[in-house]
Amino acid sequence: MVKPRVTSHSKKNTPASLLFCAAYCLLLSVALVLLDGPAILLAIYAVMSSLTYLAFGFDKRAAQKGQSRISEKTLHLLSLFCGWPGALLAQHRLRHKTVKQPFKAVLWILILLNCNIVMWSFYPEFRSSWHDFLVVAHSNSL
Repeated sequence: MVKPRVTSHSKKNTPASLLFCAAYCLLLSVALVLLDGPAILLAIYAVMSSLTYLAFGFDKRAAQKGQSRISEKTLHLLSLFCGWPGALLAQHRLRHKTVKQPFKAVLWILILLNCNIVMWSFYPEFRSSWHDFLVVAHSNSL
C-alpha cells in the first residue's frame, strides 16, 4: 500500500496586502527624496505602525482572555493616521481582524484615504494651504 505523500508548506505566499504595503513604502521613500518631501513622514509611519501593531496585539490577547477590548473605532483611527502598515502586518502575523468583512472594508477605505492625503501633500499648493491653516489654527489657540 502506498502512503499518501505529505507536502511541506514551508514556503508561504506573501499576501497582496503586504506587497501593497511594501510597494507603497518604497514609492513613498522615493517620492520623499525626489520631490523633497517631509522626511519625518517615514518616522511617523514607523511609529504609528508600531503603535497600531501593538494595539492589534493587545486587542487579540484581550479577546482570547475575555477581557475588555480595544474598540474598532480606535483601531481604525490608528490605521488612518499612518498606522495602516502595522494594521496589515498585524492582521497577517497575528491573524486578528481578518474575518469580519465590515472591519476589513472600512480599513481599506481608510488606507486609500490616507494614501491619497499623503500623496496629495506633495503638491506645493496643498502644502502652502495646509501651512496657512496650521498658522491660523495656532494663532487662534493663543
